[in-house]
Parts: sequence; structure tokens; C-alpha cells
Amino acid sequence: MNTETPNIRAVRAVRPGQGRELMIVWMGGVESVVDVTGHLAAWAVYAPLRDDEAFAAVSVGEGGWSVHWSDDMEISSDTLWRLGLEQGYRAMAADGPREAVAQAWSQALIADAAGDGR
Repeated sequence: MNTETPNIRAVRAVRPGQGRELMIVWMGGVESVVDVTGHLAAWAVYAPLRDDEAFAAVSVGEGGWSVHWSDDMEISSDTLWRLGLEQGYRAMAADGPREAVAQAWSQALIADAAGDGR
């Protein structure tokens, strides 16, 4: 009997979306759109991904622990999970009066994702 729990934060599938968005299916079955524009702009190693064709060559890294374009260019699944949570919070907070609820929910998810258990 296999009692190992799958890592729901690992990537099952990825494809390019609009601009520098990644359409991700996580191992747990959840689907999300993660905009990696800022992340790519922050690191010189990702400069080749400014080219649409190069960005479109994204694939799932070994074991789902990353998405990658080459051995030198990858983003970990944990980083993508965090970016997705942050972007989801901003979208929810933009709804106005629900901002406090959205912030509390987002902080709880980030703490859970980090293993803080808050």
C-alpha cells in the first residue's frame, strides 16, 4: 500500500498563455494562470524568454518540481505556487469591501504553502 502523499504544488502540465502567462495544472488537479512577467524581468538569465517562440517552448521539469525552458532557465513549482497565490489575492482585493477577507484568506494559504501552519 502506497501511503505517500502527492505534492499538490508540483506541476502536472504547463502551456504558455497570453503575454508571459503560464497555464498550469497542478498535481492536485487545480488549474491556474500565473503571470511570470515580473519574475522574468527581475533576472537576467531569463532575457532569452522575451522572444515569444522561446517562451512558448516551456515544459514540465523533472518530477513536476519546476517548469523549464532549458537546463539554465527554470522556475520552481514553489515559486509559481507563491506567485499564483499573490496574484489571486490582488485580484480578490480589487473587489473592494472584501479586501480584509481576501487578505486573511491569502495569508492563510501562503502560510500553509510555506509549511508555517498558521
